[in-house]
Amino acid sequence: MGDAAVTSALKPIRQKSGVPAMAAAVVTSEGIQFVGAVGVRKRGTEMPVTLAGQWHLGSDGKAMTSTLIARLVERGQLHRDTTLAEVFSDLAPQMDEFKKVTLLHLLSHRAGLPANLSLAQYLGDDVVALRLRAAREELAKNPQHTPGSTFEYSNLDYIIAGAVMERSTGQPWERAVSREVFEPLQMKTAGFGGTGSPGKVEQPWPHKANGEPAPEHGPALDNPPVMGPAGRVHCMIQDWAKFIQDQFKLLDKSRKRSSTLTRATSTATGSCIRQCLAGLESSPSPAGRRTYPTEAGVRRSGVSVLASD
Repeated sequence: MGDAAVTSALKPIRQKSGVPAMAAAVVTSEGIQFVGAVGVRKRGTEMPVTLAGQWHLGSDGKAMTSTLIARLVERGQLHRDTTLAEVFSDLAPQMDEFKKVTLLHLLSHRAGLPANLSLAQYLGDDVVALRLRAAREELAKNPQHTPGSTFEYSNLDYIIAGAVMERSTGQPWERAVSREVFEPLQMKTAGFGGTGSPGKVEQPWPHKANGEPAPEHGPALDNPPVMGPAGRVHCMIQDWAKFIQDQFKLLDKSRKRSSTLTRATSTATGSCIRQCLAGLESSPSPAGRRTYPTEAGVRRSGVSVLASD
């Protein structure tokens, strides 16, 4: 479904990879040029995916967290060099080497924190309290390596970055990213958690690592809410493309296009956003669904591909 140029390119890729469905958009700083989707919503059914499908973005959501924080930095509500000891002064006595970790260290995966939080110990919907608790408990431990010295991809870095934003602004990450990213870009289908209604094959269905459909479906089937800043956003391919388009505007200095979200007047903040967009690896959800970002900076254009596996 969609533009023939996209669907004809996706069909052989889907067949070779064996994924149930794929969607893709060709995006430039001018907007969406082509979009299409192929495959079925759930393996074993004949219900095709459509352009109204909502896809789990996984770790691509980290780019949205970086952009949210960049907007707050530009307005002076946050500073990229602010340290954890400054933000969490009440927790500082229990910190050791993490005291001097900055917001920029967190956003660039150089804080020295482990890759993941023990999510089973952080279940529940009081996300602000859970992220603060994660900061309290994880920052009291020894770092994996000297902060600032080594790149180590880390979901926990972004959970803590979300906690920094929440402590500094007094609002949950979910509300802030909605106001600062989704609403300005009119990403009307963007939301959090799993998609669809339990028992109904109305959205791309999650699948296990072996390719079999997950036994359940619906809003609760995703990473726990504490993971929001690191990867819990879903939306239609067209709305994801709006975000990519705005990032291309940010990077398109030669044509002097104005980004809707941020001018990235800080080189370091802009670098964080670029690193997130260019360097995010695919990240599996608990049900095995993945997102494959392939934004290629050729004349500020790219192809964004989402797949359910």
